[in-house]
Amino acid sequence: MNLHVSAARPDERLAALRIFFQHVFPAQLEARVANASALIARGELPPEGLLICRGGDVILGAITALPMAGAAALIWPPQVVNGVPPQAVEDALIRSAIAWLRQRGAKFAQALLAKTDVAHVQPLQRHGFQHITTLLHLDRELGNDYQGPIPAARLRCEPYTACDQRLFDKLLLASYEQTLDCPELNDLRTADDILAGYRAVPGSRLDRWWLVWHGTTPVGVLIMMPFQEPPAWEMAYVGLAPAARRQGFGRELTLQAMRQAWADGADRMTLTVDARNQPACGLYESLGFVEFDRREVYLAIFHQA
Repeated sequence: MNLHVSAARPDERLAALRIFFQHVFPAQLEARVANASALIARGELPPEGLLICRGGDVILGAITALPMAGAAALIWPPQVVNGVPPQAVEDALIRSAIAWLRQRGAKFAQALLAKTDVAHVQPLQRHGFQHITTLLHLDRELGNDYQGPIPAARLRCEPYTACDQRLFDKLLLASYEQTLDCPELNDLRTADDILAGYRAVPGSRLDRWWLVWHGTTPVGVLIMMPFQEPPAWEMAYVGLAPAARRQGFGRELTLQAMRQAWADGADRMTLTVDARNQPACGLYESLGFVEFDRREVYLAIFHQA
């Protein structure tokens, strides 16, 4: 069969999205289609990333890919119309999606899959995606009842807008050394790449990024991100240089983040942690964070030509 992959035309998008979401429960399908259509309309999902594979004039399958700021990308497993031999269509879609992402500067792509989606990951695995870990999404309601005593502050947080930003970059990269959070991503991006990803988050506020000091020594960075509805803050990144670890600074920074989120009017704080990072998981559990979701992470690194 002669296969052709291209971006779905505007008049094809609903059909493409219904194919892409055909694996979800029927009661959820139209809601998923409507949500994806809204994301495309708002520009949050580029229409060029909704790719379809045709055999003649018939749509046989669809895939969605999303380039991210900072040389990263997201991709989801392809879906093929029932009754069509799947492998050739899947492979054509994935090859085209990867080529499209690389053309837009992606150095790697991740598939972040819910438990119900893992059954469809095999096509991505044929193209180099490997399972690296499970991401745990945790949250905690905020208030005046921080569990356990709050220690006297040993750390000073200097806003990114007022700090030496080259020093911030240096500490950001140092915090990736020997990290237990997705170490497979180390060395894939520059500090500029990483920060571009955070800047691109809707509502990102540079006054909620901090360079962290212990006395006269810079020891790490803290980055927080707001959610609009419901009012919540995400502790998007907390990182310490290797020499500053195992001194209780992570606990202190998390408590400071919680107090800042509460002062900013949030009633909840969220964070994401690599399930392999048992010290961090234990810390967050001791502070009252509980898991509300998880994602399996599949990673492909694009080697430069």
